[in-house]
Amino acid sequence: MKTVKFIGLALWLGMMSLFVYLGFLSLLKDSSYFKGFEKATGMVVAVKSISKIQGKGACYYPVVEFMDARHNKIQFMDDFGSYPSKYSISDQVSIFYNPVNPMQASIDDIGKIIFSLCFIIGGILLAIWISYLFLKK
Repeated sequence: MKTVKFIGLALWLGMMSLFVYLGFLSLLKDSSYFKGFEKATGMVVAVKSISKIQGKGACYYPVVEFMDARHNKIQFMDDFGSYPSKYSISDQVSIFYNPVNPMQASIDDIGKIIFSLCFIIGGILLAIWISYLFLKK
């Protein structure tokens, strides 16, 4: 019976480690991604509704237009969607973009960091709780 408990605990801790890993990965992407990037102000020109599962709700992704340092008009769709839509058409937003490839751009949003931290903290708390459940006598 102890072997079954140990295997169950190991599986759950492995799954929670995945949550923590994904959170750290997302956090690192958002922080290191912007090193060497330039900051600009853009305007939301559209909000695209994308359904990940056929017929089940949708996430709303802002489409942003901005001018890069060379005065080229650039348009991109942010990779962080929300429900309901966090942005409306004509909203002004701060963005980071790669000066070498301006299509590599993202809205400067604290929500992305909070989302990543929720994965990390949630994974740790679930691992502690499940460890307690498996190890209590």
